[in-house]
Amino acid sequence: MKKLLLVIGLAQALSLFAQETKEQKITTEVKKVSVYFENAQVTREKKLTVKPGKTTLRFVDLSPYIQAKSVQAKVKGNVTVLMVNHQLNYLDKLEKSAELVKLEASYHSLEDEINVEQAHISVIDEEIIFLQENRQIGGKNQELNVANLKEASQFYSSRLTALKMGRIERQKRISDLEMKLQNMRNQMNSLYSKKEFPSGEVLISVDSKSEETISIELSYLVDNAGWYPSYDVRAKSIADPLQIVYKANVHQDTKVDWENVELILSSNNPGLSGSAPELRTYYLNYGSVPPSYKASISEVSGKVLDNQGHPIPGANVVVKGTTIGTITDMNGYFSIAIPSGATILMFSFIGYVSQEIPIQQAEIRVIMEEDITSLDEVVVTGYASEDYESSPSVARPGRASSPQIKKMETSSLALPTVQLENQTNVEFIIDMPYTVRSDSRNYVVNMTAYDVPASYEYYC
Repeated sequence: MKKLLLVIGLAQALSLFAQETKEQKITTEVKKVSVYFENAQVTREKKLTVKPGKTTLRFVDLSPYIQAKSVQAKVKGNVTVLMVNHQLNYLDKLEKSAELVKLEASYHSLEDEINVEQAHISVIDEEIIFLQENRQIGGKNQELNVANLKEASQFYSSRLTALKMGRIERQKRISDLEMKLQNMRNQMNSLYSKKEFPSGEVLISVDSKSEETISIELSYLVDNAGWYPSYDVRAKSIADPLQIVYKANVHQDTKVDWENVELILSSNNPGLSGSAPELRTYYLNYGSVPPSYKASISEVSGKVLDNQGHPIPGANVVVKGTTIGTITDMNGYFSIAIPSGATILMFSFIGYVSQEIPIQQAEIRVIMEEDITSLDEVVVTGYASEDYESSPSVARPGRASSPQIKKMETSSLALPTVQLENQTNVEFIIDMPYTVRSDSRNYVVNMTAYDVPASYEYYC
């Protein structure tokens, strides 16, 4: 009987072990980037094989500036997506650039040279001490004459002089090396700012009944990126038309380089709500003021603190009149989607006075006061909310209508470009792969060049 129970226990343990969630570490390359005025949407693709059972796919080496609510995962294959989650990994730092790695190697080499010079100086100092402690000439049974004294004096003088001059030369070399070391340290600071950034990660949990080959398209919004337009007007001669070059100044510091990506430059604002505002009646009269329409707020983020400035983790944040809610994280931060027509956010936590704050801006800071009178009896209300979204929506105004595709006439001054005119925005698709480094520099992209007929007049 005991043997039977032991066999059954081992079988159950093996079954549980087999059902444990496996984890795969996934590295990907950036395939496509849609750059907006204040952020960018990055798209990555990966084809892989998963084993039967539950598997957590951990996409690593991503930007630390990912907007968590914008993460979307499209999975093609016979698997079930259980969750999509975003996190920051503070243990695995982002890979350093090749230039920074080279500078660090040179920096350590200079440090080794300084250590060698300091070792030589230490030996010189020891030899000087040895000479100074053995300056006595002659002995008890040895007669001292002028020749011996002269010879000893010359040896002592020449050797001590050589040692001290050698010490000066090596000290000067150390000063030169330390100056180079300081300049190299400043250069490294300009590249890395002496700050280590965590790497972003996206966790996708899938369940498969058999071994399957799947393809995943991962997309998300990142901050610290954008573009702005500029124009060049050129005239070769009075016989030639005026040439107008439409340029894009692209910049990004997402801590991840965009290498040979499909680049799209858009005038869209993905954070702007696509719902039309409700028009109010405007009655004409003397001195009447026309109604003002503010851009609707689709998302509110902020921080909840107590009256001493400490963050409150786990505070409830709910859109009044709806079941949409969230809670603050360990640092008191929150972010919540705002539906159309919502005007008030409610904040509550055990032992604090509940607050209702009008939605007037995208970022708010809430200070909660302690409720001393109601600590005897507390009613806790829970609001259901999902911990994850497999494909959270990102507002893309103008996408509903069919875009008008127009092939632009380009010259040697502009890259091959396709212009898409949507209902509320314009997109420029660069037809050739493009590289944008994560260095905050402006990369100028010549998108379109127009030849405009012009007449020239001279004034004097």
